[in-house]
Amino acid sequence: MAIEDYTEMCRRIYFPAEEYSAATFIIVNHGLYYLFLEKAAEFGRNFKALEAEGYAEMCRDNLETALASLHLFMPAKKDNVTALLLGVRTIFPPRRRRPPAPADSRATQASWAVELAKPTIAAMLTSRAVNMCHDLGWHRATTSKGKETDADATTQAVLFWTAYMMDKGMSLSLGRAPTIQDYDVTRSRDIGELRAGTEWRFIMNGWIKLAEVQGNLYQRLYSPAALLQSDDERERAARGLGEELKILMTQMHLAATSRSPGRRVEHNGDVVGMINKSDEVSIWSTLTLAYRALPPLPGSGSSFHPDCIEAARDTMQLHMESMQMLGDNDFLASAYINWSGPRS
Repeated sequence: MAIEDYTEMCRRIYFPAEEYSAATFIIVNHGLYYLFLEKAAEFGRNFKALEAEGYAEMCRDNLETALASLHLFMPAKKDNVTALLLGVRTIFPPRRRRPPAPADSRATQASWAVELAKPTIAAMLTSRAVNMCHDLGWHRATTSKGKETDADATTQAVLFWTAYMMDKGMSLSLGRAPTIQDYDVTRSRDIGELRAGTEWRFIMNGWIKLAEVQGNLYQRLYSPAALLQSDDERERAARGLGEELKILMTQMHLAATSRSPGRRVEHNGDVVGMINKSDEVSIWSTLTLAYRALPPLPGSGSSFHPDCIEAARDTMQLHMESMQMLGDNDFLASAYINWSGPRS
């Protein structure tokens, strides 16, 4: 989203000349939530940081209230797809502990806050977003030809592939078939040029491939049909998917080291570096799940194949490195959980 478009949305909320939609309210509060978290991290530990954190929590409460009251029959529109996908990003990270607020100011949000830990809510929002993308034809290669500007086509691609990634990742996590199937998608898997910069094009293309592998992981290893296959068939599938993940890891590592290191946020650390590290965690956790399907070695006395245990250890090592990299930075911690959660 261009900054001009987001600024206009903020104007509609805070200086309304007409009614605004729930989707606009969600998009604005989501953006402000992360903006205030980032500013709080920049300020350090002082009054301005506490003030920014207070504003961030207010925006988070606004989001929760708006998400709790979303209508299931929203029309298929770009802003509604955006709001649903941002809602998933907001629901997945756990809430930070904080002292109880006075009953007269937070009572209306209490019941919804309890539900935030349930990934099934995120899956429901994702499924609705995917169905909207399907209704709009964004999964087809011919949708945008001659009808939209390049910026519109890029926005459609980002929204569709974000919905695709969330759908595949949560399908695997929850053990259910994804809403959208690969045989139904003809849109190019190259996200194209992005406003955020070339490095994000490489990152998102890697995410799309990871999501594709995760979808195949469910279909070939953990779906009801896959579980009826012989051990030899599942082992061959697991080994093949494992090789795909290792190739993807190598490709994303080479892309990360060959391009510019990306934007650095003052006093906050390397944001793109954090994303690259979280990608490693996501890929290796997916590899662990692939190798979980390998039968244990005869006479080992273990329920897991040694390759599965090794992959799990590597995943935990990468995760510990990520947490050490984040330190006590709430902004990067939220971003790390936000990007890694739905994909791991």
